[in-house]
Amino acid sequence: MISIKQIRAARGLLNWTQKDLGEKAGVSRESIKNIENEISRPRSQTIHEIQSAFENHGVEFLSGDGVRIADATIHVYHDENGIKSLFDDVYETCAADKRDILIANNEEPTKLSNDLLKYLNDHLKRLKRIGVKERILCREGDTEFLSSEHSYRWVPKEYHSNTPTLIYGDKIAMLIWGPPAKVTIISDAQYAQSFRNLFEFTWERATIPRSAS
Repeated sequence: MISIKQIRAARGLLNWTQKDLGEKAGVSRESIKNIENEISRPRSQTIHEIQSAFENHGVEFLSGDGVRIADATIHVYHDENGIKSLFDDVYETCAADKRDILIANNEEPTKLSNDLLKYLNDHLKRLKRIGVKERILCREGDTEFLSSEHSYRWVPKEYHSNTPTLIYGDKIAMLIWGPPAKVTIISDAQYAQSFRNLFEFTWERATIPRSAS
């Protein structure tokens, strides 16, 4: 279990207010204040939510009350908060980068909580507001489209897997909707460009869905 010193230090690393941490962890600002001032003894579940919020934003906890920003090359996130962190990273990256988001092996989720479904829909709307488009490779015959149908192309079923892979900016993200949900983000310009090249090669040879023809 992380210590109160680590909570304060991690919040400082991310330049978060107590309100910011509360919103990310699903805890009230007053609760965060009381925890940091050692006024109340938090439940184990509350500490777990706080720790997950920090780890989902790149903080690594060390022994002896140590805290640091984890290796920027690879981040692994978990649970629905991890998926939200991916959406946020995609938006923040693309707001500056402006290139299309490329998604291979797309598998639209069928079972999401109402909260995460709303977050996903809001995410798609904010991408549209900043003029960033998605291009999506999915399994032949799939018509479960969340974005415009013209954003999709089909690949043969034998070449499709169920692990959506996103290329955005200089990053690659692999997503498992779960449960349990898992997100792995790799930040590397050379890797990202290699995946972009492969995506473009496949896109040019993929089939336009009949409904979008």
